[in-house]
Amino acid sequence: MEFLQINKIKGIRFPMKSYLSKLSFEFGRNPTAHPELKKLEYFESPYWKFDHGDWFEADPCTNVDKDPEWYAPDLVKNIKNSTTKHEFGCHTFSHIDCRESVCTPEVFKSELNECRKHAKLNNLDLKSFVYPGHTIGNIDYLKDLGFSSYRSNFINTLGLPVKRKDGLWEHKSTVEFDIRPNWSMEYHIYRYKKLIDRAIKSNTTCHFWFHPSFSNQFLTEIMPEVLKYIDSKRSDIWVTTMKEYTEWLNENC
Repeated sequence: MEFLQINKIKGIRFPMKSYLSKLSFEFGRNPTAHPELKKLEYFESPYWKFDHGDWFEADPCTNVDKDPEWYAPDLVKNIKNSTTKHEFGCHTFSHIDCRESVCTPEVFKSELNECRKHAKLNNLDLKSFVYPGHTIGNIDYLKDLGFSSYRSNFINTLGLPVKRKDGLWEHKSTVEFDIRPNWSMEYHIYRYKKLIDRAIKSNTTCHFWFHPSFSNQFLTEIMPEVLKYIDSKRSDIWVTTMKEYTEWLNENC
């Protein structure tokens, strides 16, 4: 039996900074926003350019009543109460670049401990980690921070998890749920189904993932058909989460 992992929800919606390069900073570094957290120094990468202002400058540091677009206790509650099993994972507190050349161990630990603190307030235990922007780094600290697995994005692959010497499991990414501009809707569906068939034939893991901001057209026209196909193949596959799969691996491998 091969395994199919779908990241339904990658984490609690904490303030994200993926749009940082588009912000216009008008103030200097502000030590009053999240003073308890260690902050990144200025840097530039293929995804972000942070060269002035404060990393948390756009964060209102308020609550869901004042700034509902920044907070989602209702979403957390709905997911916890869902009849479909979900996993809450960790994606850092503020969507930082985690590479060692940018992020110190102190910043990395500070971000993840903040996530764990808020998760605990919701009776959640974070075990799976996904790097923002594929910026993989500081892996050696994940185990001590309470995580049992992480997702890598080095290449898209149908593969199998790899166990590190420290006991941490690496789950490999297969493909993102997203629109390819030159593909028809029918061809999208065909390609995703073909991946599932190949995973079954090769007895490997097919790991789908997506951003909540993906195309509404994908959500309404492609995703339902792919999920229906997955459901029709349940005798051949195990639809699971990273946490559940990792627990199975620890018990059986």
